Amino acid sequence: MNRILIVDDEQEVINMLQRNLEVEGFEVDGATGKEEALKKFRDKLHPLVLLDIKIPGTSGPKLLRELKEINPLVNVVMITGYSSMENVVECLGGGAVDYFTKPVNMDQMVETCKQLDQKIDRWRDSIGMG
Repeated sequence: MNRILIVDDEQEVINMLQRNLEVEGFEVDGATGKEEALKKFRDKLHPLVLLDIKIPGTSGPKLLRELKEINPLVNVVMITGYSSMENVVECLGGGAVDYFTKPVNMDQMVETCKQLDQKIDRWRDSIGMG
């Protein structure tokens, strides 16, 4: 299983997602703000990021762009309690691969992470990194 970085301004959300994903075998890191998220993202390879729209010091879409500049191949799933068509278009247009609204359906989130994990592994195998 690949490593996941969860970036959310609510530590409780990070804890809930982390517990559920670690049970499935993922290694999970969490961050509550922009600088912490960027440091953890640079320090370890995180091929999958769960990113909230509201982040102290920035916005989710801005942080999404920064993550994509560091690693264009990162898979980012957006999470928000503030769903709007404008947010969806901005995030998916900015390179996010999926979008969840709060409260997050944990079964769907875990399934999405598993599918993305398999996609990442197939890509690594195809280029000889598996």
